[in-house]
Amino acid sequence: MIRNLVGSAFLAVLVLLQPAVAAAQAALPPPAASGEVLQARFAPPLDRPLRYRMTMTELEEGKPVTMVMVQELTFTRNGDGYVMALRWLSLTAGGETLDLTKGNLPLPPEIAVMIRPVSLELGPTGQILRVREWDRYRRELIEAAPALAEMMGSNAKDKAEMSVFMTNFFTQFTAVPAERATWLVAYGWPEVMLLAGTVGRAGAPISSRHVVQSVYAPEPLNYEFQTRLSRTADGKGLRNVSAGSPDAAGAKAMAAQLVAAVMTGLSEGTDIDRSTVEKLFANPKFSTQLDMDLDLQTGLPRKAKIVVREKFDGIDQSSTILLEAL
Repeated sequence: MIRNLVGSAFLAVLVLLQPAVAAAQAALPPPAASGEVLQARFAPPLDRPLRYRMTMTELEEGKPVTMVMVQELTFTRNGDGYVMALRWLSLTAGGETLDLTKGNLPLPPEIAVMIRPVSLELGPTGQILRVREWDRYRRELIEAAPALAEMMGSNAKDKAEMSVFMTNFFTQFTAVPAERATWLVAYGWPEVMLLAGTVGRAGAPISSRHVVQSVYAPEPLNYEFQTRLSRTADGKGLRNVSAGSPDAAGAKAMAAQLVAAVMTGLSEGTDIDRSTVEKLFANPKFSTQLDMDLDLQTGLPRKAKIVVREKFDGIDQSSTILLEAL
């Protein structure tokens, strides 16, 4: 029945869409003695493809499930900012590697939509501003909902109910402008780019606040980060260890909107009531921990680890993204 599938559906949404939410739980490095002022300025190389390996690990029923992808980034100028074009080159999962540069691959729709090329507009300091291909991405995500439901349902009735739910859920949550969609399509990069250009004394705690647009909240979220910077052992990198959180009001508003979206997604005649959904999403606690080795010349990561956790009374989901320059 749909009652038993709502939690699973939301976990699938989190896995597929990777919402960027953050909290103050990361272990910061110990203070450094020098107090040297450090900054990795954002100055990406232009018109030159860069390659990264992205390892994504989700916990499913307490067991890690890992997917490894290689992606290509190309930066070009766009006024006083940039465009970052993303293209996926390969996908390794379940012991099998696919060459994503080949056409007509036998990929299910829910995976195919994740690996479409996409372009992101960036501000002068690297923050991601909007998704250029958002209308196409949104349409394909909604169209992929029945295939996702097919994977999740155990029988024909469950699959039919889940298909209606997932289609309605995606339709509601993606009915936003391109500026609010950046966290849905660029796994790991919004978290990294949000803190591009951070400046402060080595080892000293640095507080910063950021306004983040999210499809998961009715209003922009106010994030506060705590960061410590230090030089890497080779002197060519800057280590940035950060943790932050949206304010409590923003977290509660996000949870309330999730409840509303689930209720909209449920088909008529299902036996789940609003109080059940509200209990599922009660007491939201979101956390992201970042440990990044940034190139001092470009501000881009040489290696970055992002650990995301979304916790409610009825849902506890965690994921890890590891970015490595190739």
